[in-house]
Amino acid sequence: MAFTGHRTYDGSANDLLRATISELYTEGARHFRVGMAEGFDLAVACTVLLLQSKHPDIELEAFIPWRGFEQTFSESNRRLYSLIVERATRVHYLSENYFVGVYQQRNEAMVDGADYVI
Repeated sequence: MAFTGHRTYDGSANDLLRATISELYTEGARHFRVGMAEGFDLAVACTVLLLQSKHPDIELEAFIPWRGFEQTFSESNRRLYSLIVERATRVHYLSENYFVGVYQQRNEAMVDGADYVI
C-alpha cells in the first residue's frame, strides 16, 4: 500500500484513516509506504505506527525525496518527522540534494511494487 495526499491535510479524516488502515490490515496488508511530506503523509505514518504497536508484523516504509527535506517543516512537524524516521521499518532517501524531478522520482519509487495507491 502506498499513500499520498495533500500537505494541507487538517486531520479531519483521521478516524476514517484509522478505520481504512485497520481494514487493510484485516484484509492482509502488512506493508505501508509514505512519502513523508507534511500533512496527509505524516498522518498516515503516525496511524501506521500506532497500529504497529498492536500488530508488530506491520511495516512502515518511508520514501524521502532528499536528505534535509524536513528543514522547511514547522518545528512540531520536524520533531514528528524525526520520530517517524526513527521508527520506520525502512527509510529510503532518493537523493542527497534537491533537484528538479526529485518528487517524481520519489513518487515512482514509492508506488513501484505497491498493490494499491490510496
